[in-house]
Amino acid sequence: MPNRAVPLVKICVRCVREFPALRKDAMYCGTTCRVAAARERAKVDGRAEKWRVAAEEKKAVAPRVEPATHTLICEYAPCGAEFEAPRRRKYCTRTCGKAVWNAAREGMPRKPKLVRKPLLCAECGETMPVRRSGPPAAYCSGTCKALACTKRAAVDGRLEQWADAVKTRHMAALLERVRQCPTCDVVFHPGLRTRTYCTAACSMRAYNARREEDGRLARYRAERRQRERDQADPSEVFRAADVYERDGWICWLCSTPINREASWPASDSRSVDHVVALSRGGGHTLANVKAAHLRCNLIKGDRAVDLAA
Repeated sequence: MPNRAVPLVKICVRCVREFPALRKDAMYCGTTCRVAAARERAKVDGRAEKWRVAAEEKKAVAPRVEPATHTLICEYAPCGAEFEAPRRRKYCTRTCGKAVWNAAREGMPRKPKLVRKPLLCAECGETMPVRRSGPPAAYCSGTCKALACTKRAAVDGRLEQWADAVKTRHMAALLERVRQCPTCDVVFHPGLRTRTYCTAACSMRAYNARREEDGRLARYRAERRQRERDQADPSEVFRAADVYERDGWICWLCSTPINREASWPASDSRSVDHVVALSRGGGHTLANVKAAHLRCNLIKGDRAVDLAA
């Protein structure tokens, strides 16, 4: 949007009133004050008197000549009045001229009025509104026109050519968009989406790294541990590594090994699962926790699992 000048508030030299002005050298609030001030200055320095004398001399030297008039008779028969006019014309008024023109027009052959019949849309078959001018339309709307064009293209093979051309351009555009994942340094094609990381796992790892740098991850873990201890009755203090070593890095839900190298949020990463969920009255104790895959832990939720069944 262009910058507009801010008007200045100035005082008129003649009427002493405030007015907004865009120019710094503005002196008068309007044309009336400017013309009146010019006349006053002309009276003071004698120019007004010189202008008046010059105008009177001009009138005396070249008096006004009245235009010559002609006495004419209106050619409209019912009227026939005499009238005076500065130039020669046939009728005294426009009414007489209009009457003559209408009388002459009555004998002229008139062009028959074109009656347009309502047409049907070539695609949907619905009745179309009649156009007042121009050639008749073949379709009722742009949608029907596009559908008919698509059908004709499908018949003569142009539709497949168009689809191949669009697919080729689309794939070329996708191949040109190559990025490198900042987490794992893998080169990938983001496609139509503006992705920064190759997978959701890399995105979550970067997110956790940022949280660990600014201390949010440590605070979250401490608050979670404190919340679990407060909710659990009874509760014990232990390390998650002790639970993994005790269970031999075997998931107690699916009885398969836990990937030690995988990190959250990988599905096969390690997690500590409460056999009886804290929300159902279970305690945060070594007897109530077991090692499990993150996937298995999330699927189980707070439900009770009967391994015998």
